[in-house]
Amino acid sequence: QMCIRDRARTLSDYPKEYAMTQNNLGVVYDIISEHEDKEAHSKSAIECYKESIKFYDEETYAENYAMIQKNLGDSYKRLSEVNNAKDNSLLSKEAYEKSLRYYTKEDFPDQYSFIQKNVSSLLTNVARYSKDKGELEKSIEHHNNTLKDLDPSTDGGEYVSVLHDLCILNSTLFDLDQNKESFDGLTQSGKKALQYITLDDNKSEFASVNKMLADAYVKYLEMDSSEDHCIDAIRYCKEALQVYKPKDHAADSAKLHEDLGIAQSYLADHKHRDTNYKDSVKSFKEALKFYDAEEHTLDNSRINNNLGNVYKSLSEFEGT
Repeated sequence: QMCIRDRARTLSDYPKEYAMTQNNLGVVYDIISEHEDKEAHSKSAIECYKESIKFYDEETYAENYAMIQKNLGDSYKRLSEVNNAKDNSLLSKEAYEKSLRYYTKEDFPDQYSFIQKNVSSLLTNVARYSKDKGELEKSIEHHNNTLKDLDPSTDGGEYVSVLHDLCILNSTLFDLDQNKESFDGLTQSGKKALQYITLDDNKSEFASVNKMLADAYVKYLEMDSSEDHCIDAIRYCKEALQVYKPKDHAADSAKLHEDLGIAQSYLADHKHRDTNYKDSVKSFKEALKFYDAEEHTLDNSRINNNLGNVYKSLSEFEGT
């Protein structure tokens, strides 16, 4: 495969026509890649765009140069979904950023918005999977700057997408640092996201953000188990569970029920001990419906240990 040299438009006789044919051939490979052998056809498209862009210097052919760089960015992004996610994401980002020297927000608002959305998504993937604190912080800064250029009333879909990506990045950073600063960063981005992300309009993102917040609050309870934090953890678990039902989202539902059981047991130290301990027992038992001993040995053991501790606390309370 790779690039097919058009016999009618040869390099020596029609260099610009040849170059544009290579670009068009790349577009065809991109279209095919959406239906079959994404990796091979994306690589073929990339080779065609690389061949095409040799004939368009940015200063003389700014529009053609930008168009091909955008196409190259699209192909690398598609390739990153199936091969070498980090490196291909970075190559895609580099091509997109070159195209943005022409596709400015003032002159091409739609193209600019589309490309910026893709760049944000790429940065999220690079930072998320590399688990590199520096990359995460750079990506968070980029996303925050992107939000400043968006209007939630006119750029609703993109605004929600960037907010969701920010939550993913801050959640990943909190998993790395496990400190108050990263916890505050996640909770702030999560609460802002939920001002715009609703159950009715953004069901998937709504569940995802609430689950990230629930996970973080439960982890943070080991450092600060204040009553307010317990209540927030429980609320976010219950919000996410509106979407993550056991039938369609068994693993997510089980994890949320485990988190819910932990938060309820912590809340019992503050108030309504009998009720909260009993609620905790119910939540842990619900989680164990998924975490069976045979297939999820460690998870099953962990939850049963928590369940045993709650039973012990409940018996001590009822014995007083």
